[in-house]
Amino acid sequence: MTADQTINSGQATGRGRRGGMLCALAVCLAGTAAYWNSFGGAFVFDDAHSITESREMTGSVWEPLRRYDVRPVAFLTFWVNRRLGGLDVWDYHLVNLCVHLLAGLTLMGLVRRLLLSPRLARHFGDAAEPLAAAVAVVWAVHPIQTEAVTYIIQRCESLMGLFALLSIYLAVRGMESPRPAGWFAASLAAFLAGGGCKEAIITVPPILLAADMVFYSSVRAGGFWKAFRASLRRGWVLYAGVGLLAVLAVPVAYKRFTGGLKEGHISSPIVGAVFGEAGPSVWAYMITQPQVITHYLSLAFWPDSLCIDYCWPAARSIGEVWPGVAVVGVLIAATAAALWRWPAWGFVGLWFFLWLAPRSSVIIRPDLAVEHRMYLPLAAVVAVVIAAAYLAGRRLIGRAAPKTAVAAGCAALAVCVIALAVRTAHRNTDYACEMSIWQATVQNRWGSANPRAYYNLGVAWQDIYKQTRQAEALKRSASALTKACELSPGFDLAWFRLGFAYDELSAVGPNKMALLDKAILNYEKAVELVRNDAKYQKKLVKYLNNLGEAWRHVASLNSAAGQTEQAATAMAKASDCFRECMSLDPADPAGWYNMGCLMMQDGRPDKAIEFFRQAVAIKPDQPQVYANLGSALARTGRLQEALANFRKALELNPNDQEAQRGYKRVNEEIRRSPWPSTSPSSGRNFPENQ
Repeated sequence: MTADQTINSGQATGRGRRGGMLCALAVCLAGTAAYWNSFGGAFVFDDAHSITESREMTGSVWEPLRRYDVRPVAFLTFWVNRRLGGLDVWDYHLVNLCVHLLAGLTLMGLVRRLLLSPRLARHFGDAAEPLAAAVAVVWAVHPIQTEAVTYIIQRCESLMGLFALLSIYLAVRGMESPRPAGWFAASLAAFLAGGGCKEAIITVPPILLAADMVFYSSVRAGGFWKAFRASLRRGWVLYAGVGLLAVLAVPVAYKRFTGGLKEGHISSPIVGAVFGEAGPSVWAYMITQPQVITHYLSLAFWPDSLCIDYCWPAARSIGEVWPGVAVVGVLIAATAAALWRWPAWGFVGLWFFLWLAPRSSVIIRPDLAVEHRMYLPLAAVVAVVIAAAYLAGRRLIGRAAPKTAVAAGCAALAVCVIALAVRTAHRNTDYACEMSIWQATVQNRWGSANPRAYYNLGVAWQDIYKQTRQAEALKRSASALTKACELSPGFDLAWFRLGFAYDELSAVGPNKMALLDKAILNYEKAVELVRNDAKYQKKLVKYLNNLGEAWRHVASLNSAAGQTEQAATAMAKASDCFRECMSLDPADPAGWYNMGCLMMQDGRPDKAIEFFRQAVAIKPDQPQVYANLGSALARTGRLQEALANFRKALELNPNDQEAQRGYKRVNEEIRRSPWPSTSPSSGRNFPENQ
């Protein structure tokens, strides 16, 4: 090589590196711009039980690994977030965005390698880098990705996607290398890490084999079987490794995917409320998926109706979903034909369907349609569109006016990226809080008939009431929950929450008796739905406690109105509810405590003491119980014991006003004035979010 050739080669390498860095910078800048406003988003939906309310996230490092044994790597990242930043949502969004950007950069590298492969170099080699960057940028800013990026718990999906792309990229580097062992070992490690994020990574082995056969072995060996044998011969260690790990992961994936699959049906409280107790059958799930996949494709081209919770109804027959079946059937046939005649195009179709297969085929999941399942399949759609546009542009105007073609292509790409990024930023605002995400869901044409969405909206309004104590929030909650009950009459949680909304309204608004009557009707409906099912015993106890409290308040109103007979009837019904609670779950302190409150209201403080003591024995960290026990003891003249219980209540909660008043009165020689006969404070509390 001459000196001039060496200089030219070095200049070309330098330009290539600068071009690669500029492309990587474009991916990072575009992705950051699209998701910058996501940092203000809140914890929503499944974030609660997996992150904010999870005890495992506040324990030792082994806690998330032991509790979330199926996805230890992903949940370990949440644990680290919690340890370093607590519940500062900004930190969680930062990690999610970094994972997404790294996935975009890895995708760019993978696409570039494939475009430079022996199969495609002749057609795309000159433009491999900018084309790969275009695919990565569009993929990174696409609005359908918001569920995997802005929705915090779906870091499981994006992190799995990152490791899957990295595994494939490293394997491709090995396919190109004369010494592939190191690349293949790194690919295997990435695959193993991805397996600790989400089970869908079991799709990687067939994709690796297909990539080797399509882009490398078939070009060198010629013919399908020769390519197959050549791929296995060169990469048998890689395929054996990922294949073995995939086989070992099948039982875990099966357990996770099915969520309790039994006799071809899935059982879940929420699913049972929507689809019936058995959930959708395998057949119903399978024939519905083509319609869902068609919807995914429509969102890829026109991402307008995005929805966090579709509650997609299962089809009863193919006749209901035949358009979707026809579209998907044609696409599968086209993929098969392309693999035979135009393997590179066929590989793109194979990528799309293989990534959807684990969750959009015969293995049923509680949700028939979820947008984050398009995280990796979207890359195929974007790649096809950009590659086809490039080839068409080069053929139509590129030869005559190459600079014009480049300018037109860049302008079209810029318009597309800006439009997608703006839509993504707008979608991010829906994740600002629970209220906004569920309002957006019920206003969406897919969520307008979703009982779960209305239920969660109603719960969000109740959370706002806790913060503001405004009755209007309860009225809006009741309206949303009424809609949920209309859409799904078997939704016991919705009936319970509706009863609670009316129960709380009775405490802050007029027409107290009418509102309590509505609360009781809804509580009774919730009780009726779960009474005969042993697996819902804890829910039954909870529902009965609130029903008993509602009857106790009815008794109080009747007593105040001088309606003695009605008051006695209500007291008896409240007593029946609390006694059933104590019988069903003697270890639950709520039934004992509420029964003590009932005895106090009935003028029997001596009996109330027995129930309060039992509640304290079960759960000795509740200041409200000590305060009421102190009141009962004081009313029976046992002032020293009363003083000790008031003191204990104040130790647990120095701001407990009831305990403060009781402690003061006992110290002021209560014997000189009758102990007030007011009713005890209510045992009713806001129920936990379901």
